Amino acid sequence: YRLFCADFRVKCQELEPNSIDAIITDPPYDQESVNLYSGLGEVSAKLLKDGGSLLVISGNMYLPDLLNRLCEYLNYQWQIAFLMGTGTSRVWQRQVCQIWKPILWLVKGKYTGDWVTDLFHSIKPEKALHEWQQPESVFAWLIERFSKPNEVILDPMMGTGTAGVEAIRLKRYFIGIDQSEDNLNIARSRFNERMG
Repeated sequence: YRLFCADFRVKCQELEPNSIDAIITDPPYDQESVNLYSGLGEVSAKLLKDGGSLLVISGNMYLPDLLNRLCEYLNYQWQIAFLMGTGTSRVWQRQVCQIWKPILWLVKGKYTGDWVTDLFHSIKPEKALHEWQQPESVFAWLIERFSKPNEVILDPMMGTGTAGVEAIRLKRYFIGIDQSEDNLNIARSRFNERMG
């Protein structure tokens, strides 16, 4: 694995074009972060191999804008519903108790992989390392379906590294980028523990 403390929009310019098999990430969902999705679409179009998938765990609040930004660079394939285990999240601005999140699936070129179901149910939330942490099982499910052993997974906004932990466990190469040195240190510790 390789980890970088940087803004992904800058660091990804240094990575080899057409070198990534899948990009799997969980960016922030707030309105101030919507612009990140344009950068995410742009670097994904540059880095993904032809037929490679971008999978983005997303919120629903700004979904039309997020999709519009990503679709400037990649082809929309589908949405996958991620049922969030036993809890709900209250979206006060819209008066909704949310029990699922969309996983946006976009492709560089045409998808030629295996059939995929569009529903995943998480057993339980995992928030021990960070309040926005996603369950390892979600990333494992995505990695198993959208990549093969020895392929390369990128998470350009990796947080505490949950995607990377599962990528390593499933025998993929992993590149992780995050702007927070604290997150990077947590991720590095988790990876070293995973690798024994």
